[in-house]
Amino acid sequence: MTEITYIVNHPVKLSDHFDVPMDQSKWDGTSYEKKGDNTVPVRDRIIHFKNLLIPKTNYAQKYCTAGLYLMFFNDFKKFYVGIATKHAKTPEGILKRIRKHRAKATATYQITQSINHTEEEPYGWRSLAKARYKKYGNKDQLEDCYLVTINPKDHENLVEDEKNKLWFIENLISSNEHDVIKKILSLIPGDNLLKDWVSFNDINTGTAHKHEFVYNFG
Repeated sequence: MTEITYIVNHPVKLSDHFDVPMDQSKWDGTSYEKKGDNTVPVRDRIIHFKNLLIPKTNYAQKYCTAGLYLMFFNDFKKFYVGIATKHAKTPEGILKRIRKHRAKATATYQITQSINHTEEEPYGWRSLAKARYKKYGNKDQLEDCYLVTINPKDHENLVEDEKNKLWFIENLISSNEHDVIKKILSLIPGDNLLKDWVSFNDINTGTAHKHEFVYNFG
C-alpha cells in the first residue's frame, strides 16, 4: 500500500489573505427558517457567494485546492475540520468550502448559492453564529479565525477511495490531543490550552491507510 504524505501548511490569519465583507443586513441574532431542504438565517440577501471571501494574496491559489482544511475560531476555542475532494463527480475545492463556512459562521444568507446552515449536537454552525453575533453584531469579519490547509503531496495517490481516506485523516485530527492539532495551536496567538479547544465537525470513520504528516512551517 502506498504511503500518502499530507503537507500541513502554516496556520494563517484568514483576514490576512481574504477580505471578509461585513454582512450589514438586519438579523435578530437567533432566527433561522427552512427554505426548501435548507435551513437559513432570517435576514436579507446582500452578499454574493464569491464575495463571501475575496482573495487578496496568492494563498488561495497555492493552498486552497484539495485535501483538508481547518478553521480555528480563537475567541470561542472551537475548530472545524473539513475535506475537499479533487476526484469526486462534483469536486469542491477548499476555497469554495470555506466560503460556505464563512456564510455559516456569520449567519449570512448569501446570493447565488444554496447553503444549509447546519447544527450538529451539542454544538454546530448555528450555535457559533449566534455566539459570534452576540459578540460582534453585524460587524463580524472573522478577525479571530485562523486557517490551516493540508494538501496531499501527490493527490493522484488518492484517486482510489479518495473521500474515505480524507475522512480517515479528518477523524484523526478532530481530536485536540492529536499531534497535528498540538503543533498548530502552538503557532496560533493566545492562551491556547489544549483542553479548552473542541472540534465541532461531523466525524466519519473513513478508510485507514498508511500516511505521514509533513509540516510546512518554515
